Amino acid sequence: MVGRLEEAAAYLRQALAANPRHVDSLNTFGAVLTKQGRMEEASEAFRRVVALDPGNATAAHMIAAISGDTTATAPRDYVRKLFDTFAWRFDHLQELTGKHADQIITERQHMVAAQ
Repeated sequence: MVGRLEEAAAYLRQALAANPRHVDSLNTFGAVLTKQGRMEEASEAFRRVVALDPGNATAAHMIAAISGDTTATAPRDYVRKLFDTFAWRFDHLQELTGKHADQIITERQHMVAAQ
């Protein structure tokens, strides 16, 4: 996994060298840096996102999370994007297994309960 994160970071650096104002690349770069534990750099990437797109709830949430500030709830946009990511994974898992999401969730719940 570490090698893949380094590879992703390298590609994102190249993309940002070509277009330093590309918000999606900056957001993804911040997420990669966060996963690498490079919080100061991640925070800077997210700050650049907010400077370019002041309404970007995901970047604002990540800045707060990195700095230790908490809110009662995560911003709706952040939650929606996170949900969409997991929804895609469930759909993909359903294609691979031939099972519906509710079956997969039930099986996982039973696995966790048995531990």
